[in-house]
Amino acid sequence: MDNDAIFIRRLWLAALVAALLVAAWLLMPLLLLAFGSVLIAMVLRALARPFERAGLSDTWSIVFTAVLIIVGLVAALIFFGSEMADQWQTLDARLGSLLSAASKRLGVNSLEELLAGSGATGGIATMLPRFLSWGASLGQAVFGASVMLVGGAYLAIDPKTYRDGLLKLVPPHYRANAVATMGDVGEALRRWLGGVLVAMCLVGVLTGLGLWIAGVQSPLALGLLAGLANAVPYLGSITAAVVTVAIAAGQSWEAMVGAVVVMVLVQQIESNLITPLVVGRAVAIPPATGLFAIVAIGMLFGPLGVLLGFPLAIVIDIAVRRLYIRDALDEPVEILGDTAQRSDDAVAGRTETD
Repeated sequence: MDNDAIFIRRLWLAALVAALLVAAWLLMPLLLLAFGSVLIAMVLRALARPFERAGLSDTWSIVFTAVLIIVGLVAALIFFGSEMADQWQTLDARLGSLLSAASKRLGVNSLEELLAGSGATGGIATMLPRFLSWGASLGQAVFGASVMLVGGAYLAIDPKTYRDGLLKLVPPHYRANAVATMGDVGEALRRWLGGVLVAMCLVGVLTGLGLWIAGVQSPLALGLLAGLANAVPYLGSITAAVVTVAIAAGQSWEAMVGAVVVMVLVQQIESNLITPLVVGRAVAIPPATGLFAIVAIGMLFGPLGVLLGFPLAIVIDIAVRRLYIRDALDEPVEILGDTAQRSDDAVAGRTETD
């Protein structure tokens, strides 16, 4: 009878674990939004830190930071909005003409036929079905962005409550592992976010300035595109470079050569100077691993997976290093550029320091 009870208990436990895994998979879009909210909260906390040091409370520091961000965006729209709108219209028109020319060259009569696979293409849609299925409605994108922004604000105002609540779900004998892992992940993401924000600004400014000097049309819009695309490592810079060179090629061959030179130089500066100086060895993910991680997560979860693919790869990398290599295998490993201690020792050391 005891054996039967143990068997039934284990069966129920296995069923519960399976149900939780299925639920996690079904709720993965929501979990990605929550992860995006965490990243936004980190950005808000970092920007609000000077106001906290000046004596403002956490809540008012976050509120003041959010107000400054909104005011800055409105001011940018006032000063650069009309010029940016004109350049985006020009850019949109040139992209449309390039797509029409490509459709005719490939033997189709329209962009719709090109995507549907008519004519000599033999079916571009069949080559890239997953990519084309990523298209989401504007309403869904706005809703997702709103959820992340509001959730990020709440997390930024009172992060300790949510962190402590999450730790209570962890069994006591694994809590030190969870605390150490969360600390390492938080520090790695903070360093990565700082590097990405600085890199986005510098890449956008350098690209726009270089394209303006090279005589490429719409340099402000293309510089903004390059800066925003840099938020997605590897894939973003490649996409921005292809679009920029294609736009310049439709202008003249001199502009195309200038665009190629500018994009190559800016990417060399970003990869060899900006990223190493800002991020350093904090995020030690090999380029090929990061690229495949972004593609894999994007194939599973769509555009949001592409956007959050690299920071998710950082989380997975830190968790494997901390929980498996350092704690389970007891092998020496570097985390955040330093040789990691076991979780119990690391948590005890942080408590003593605090």
